[in-house]
Amino acid sequence: AASDVYKRQGVIWILFPRNLASNEYFKTNFKLYTCYIVIGLVFIILPEGLSILFRVLPGYLQWIIAFLIPLLKHFETLVLSRLVNRMSGGLEEASQFWLGLNINSRYCFFIAVRLPSAELITACFIIAVDVYLQLKLTYRIVKLHNFVNFKTVQNCSVEKQILVTKLALAELTEGMAPILYGVGFSMAYYGNNGTILGNVKNGYWAFTVVDDTDYLFKMMLTLFGVDTLSVLVNSLILSSFTNVNLFREFCRIMKRYWHFIAVKFAMSMLLIYATKDVNI
Repeated sequence: AASDVYKRQGVIWILFPRNLASNEYFKTNFKLYTCYIVIGLVFIILPEGLSILFRVLPGYLQWIIAFLIPLLKHFETLVLSRLVNRMSGGLEEASQFWLGLNINSRYCFFIAVRLPSAELITACFIIAVDVYLQLKLTYRIVKLHNFVNFKTVQNCSVEKQILVTKLALAELTEGMAPILYGVGFSMAYYGNNGTILGNVKNGYWAFTVVDDTDYLFKMMLTLFGVDTLSVLVNSLILSSFTNVNLFREFCRIMKRYWHFIAVKFAMSMLLIYATKDVNI
């Protein structure tokens, strides 16, 4: 009956049941979620400032961006994770996974998109910093595993599992993003709409035409190759010094959260190319 009323009015309103309006838990979470959306939009805009730096900084200073990217990513994770923990009580793995996937995928695609136009020294610094951060996370897992004793076994096991999931998610997204972006770029470049897509075959306004596709694909394969090597090294370290099987964690994540990953990567690819349509 309610839907018929909305159809007659010509609009669809999102309403909450009346009993939720008096639920303090719901009202608190709704306020937190509103803050999350607003702050999240701000963090989505901030990387565009890094895009400007890619254009205005001279080549010998571009390497600074390699350190600004992980700093901004860490700050976003720190701020938004607190809101998510308060909303979920810190017990919901799915919410933390979605947050990590959302942040990791956005920055992975940001790097994949910007790397071909960056200076070679900048690209090397970005890749090196990323590999270092993954090794640092692996070291934290090993250190935590060796610290476990009969008094702290439960807390440390939970914390170790969080770190393992975080590492596996980072490796998955960083390995998949360049391949997916390369496939998406191929569809855009060799398809019928390449001439109306900025940074593909259209150079209107602030866009530039991509002339050397070989270099772009080489950079995507380099990113994928480095991440593959990082996975092998980290997996070897974890299997040698802990009881963690990184490939088993990959399987667990894909089996449980494959729909999250599919939707997020689809949304990311859609956003990249929909916003490059010069008709907008």
